[in-house]
Amino acid sequence: MDHLTSTPCEGNPLVFDVAQQRVLSFGNSIVGAESIPIAECATRVLAEDVVAIRDYPAEDNSAMDGYACRFADVIRFGKLSVQQRCAAGTLPAPLVPGKATRVSTGSLIPEGADVVIIQEHAVEHQGVVRVSREVMSGQNIRRKGEDIKRGDALLDRGTLLCPADVGVLATQGISDVRVRKRLRVGILTSGDEVTQAGGSINRAQSFDVNTPMLKSLLLRLGAEITECIHVRDSIDDSTAALRKLHSTTDVIICAGGISVGERDYLKEALKSLHARLELCRVWMKPGKPVSRATLWDKPVVCLPGNPGAAFCVFLLLVSPLIRRLQGRTLVIPQVSKLPVRHSLQGSRGRDDFLRADLNLDGNSRPQVVPLTSQSPGAVSSLSRSSGLIRARPSRTYAEGELMEFYDFSHWLC
Repeated sequence: MDHLTSTPCEGNPLVFDVAQQRVLSFGNSIVGAESIPIAECATRVLAEDVVAIRDYPAEDNSAMDGYACRFADVIRFGKLSVQQRCAAGTLPAPLVPGKATRVSTGSLIPEGADVVIIQEHAVEHQGVVRVSREVMSGQNIRRKGEDIKRGDALLDRGTLLCPADVGVLATQGISDVRVRKRLRVGILTSGDEVTQAGGSINRAQSFDVNTPMLKSLLLRLGAEITECIHVRDSIDDSTAALRKLHSTTDVIICAGGISVGERDYLKEALKSLHARLELCRVWMKPGKPVSRATLWDKPVVCLPGNPGAAFCVFLLLVSPLIRRLQGRTLVIPQVSKLPVRHSLQGSRGRDDFLRADLNLDGNSRPQVVPLTSQSPGAVSSLSRSSGLIRARPSRTYAEGELMEFYDFSHWLC
């Protein structure tokens, strides 16, 4: 692979699908593992397979408040004397024939019982319970191991843990779980025209959008933001910032300074550090100037400076890289196909990724609706979007035709 000291951006840009794989080419997970309490592990990536070491439920227990008894006794007698009242967490005595045991939800089933009559279907008076509804053998009993059996594969390494997974881990009495350490990410933005929130601003300037936006995107993916640096349009400042971020991060995300403008110095800064370019320019809109380099041993992704374009490129190209470096199993989320409300025409020679809302048509079926504002610099249309639709090069899409839909709810987690 040529260094940036050559002319790596000569030739045609890459098509989108090739570029997506090229960005992913850095490798597998680059973070180690640590043990943390299970209550804190949601949004973390599991570092090892988890196999069940015990059945769940551990024993037969009652699914409802009611009376545990023998089905044959219910059929024969219709009413039974209560021999014991057994709360959840206490051990019941074996059931005497012709008797019933009062149980709570979660109570162990007494030896000999094979049905639980729920309290709404029974009437108790002076220690005798009468069954008021027809019952079936085995009713309202949760059997040992019916949910999880010892030896079952519960969770696979590389799973992004969610609160439901925490519940699964808790059934096994697990207090701590091995997860991947958080991926450390540094953010570098540039531009003399950009000022930070809370500072003074003149008519020629704008507030920094990319830094807080990228930070929130990365936090949503479960990354750790080690440092955010904004530099003026300067080769020296950009070079110094790259050196500093390299020392404290696993991956560097840049926004701005990578295009062909006279004051786009980031490429020159990477060149001065002998970074290796893996990708430069993609046949996509927005986001054609996106680049991916390796600075010594760490990946650097350079996004366009326009916030709308930076968001879209992050979603499509950077989020899969983040997931891979985190050690996740699912790196590229699903892309659904949904009908489009309006006809549209794809651009010649490139993929268009259009902001779209997801709603229901007149028959309550999902459809995607392209928004009016698709400017690379616009951000308000992003907040009104549910995802991006992909218009293939030179392709005409009729109203109601299926289009590929990159749902934010899948791609930003």
